[in-house]
Amino acid sequence: DGELAELLLHPRHRIARTYRVHVKGRLSNSVASKLERGVSLEDGTAKGWVRFVEDTEEGTWFDITIYEGRNRIIRRMCDAVNHPVLSLVRMAHGPLTLKSMRPGELRRLSLAEYQQVRHQILRECGLEPADIPRPRTVTRSPAKSRAPRSAQLMRRRIAKPLKHRKSPRP
Repeated sequence: DGELAELLLHPRHRIARTYRVHVKGRLSNSVASKLERGVSLEDGTAKGWVRFVEDTEEGTWFDITIYEGRNRIIRRMCDAVNHPVLSLVRMAHGPLTLKSMRPGELRRLSLAEYQQVRHQILRECGLEPADIPRPRTVTRSPAKSRAPRSAQLMRRRIAKPLKHRKSPRP
């Protein structure tokens, strides 16, 4: 569904992306509020909503939610406040979450999940479900199945030989 992908990925639609971040050092409340107010980067200001998860000996774990997907934006934001990123995982993109999936694991959405995600994204973008057409699924009965396109072309070539053109003389 190309329209849904565009709605999810284009920054003008402001779809939330939530990341679990592990940074070096202890992230203070003042640094977290600085991330929420916005930090200056070379390509503009970036800000996000911060929620602390855990402080450890190595650093701080927190979740940050942003609404745009610029290149390496979380890493650059954390570097700007002198807390380099040790680990970074996208936990959610809009209504889609990792849940219990392992790294590298893929799964298809069920039709019910797809419809739910689609309607939620459309509502968040201020559109009605009828504004964007649903993807069409084509089903053919076994009796009406056709030969593959390559076989059709081959039959046509056999039936009508190609005309050879003479190349123009210099």
